[in-house]
Amino acid sequence: MGQGLRVGAKRPIQRPFAPVVAVEQIDATTDWHHALHGARVVVHLAARVHVMHDTASDPLDCFSRRQC
Repeated sequence: MGQGLRVGAKRPIQRPFAPVVAVEQIDATTDWHHALHGARVVVHLAARVHVMHDTASDPLDCFSRRQC
């Protein structure tokens, strides 16, 4: 039996493969209640590969805490 899938994204997705839940700002204060309502499993996929010339003083902190 198939499982439902939702995508939480802060930017529009060109070809969504599942319903998209808009999350404008993703940081330590984000309220995830709406996006995660009824979810049994969360898979968090994130990376900073788009940052080609990193200027963050602490890139690991930027990635793990603020998702800059």
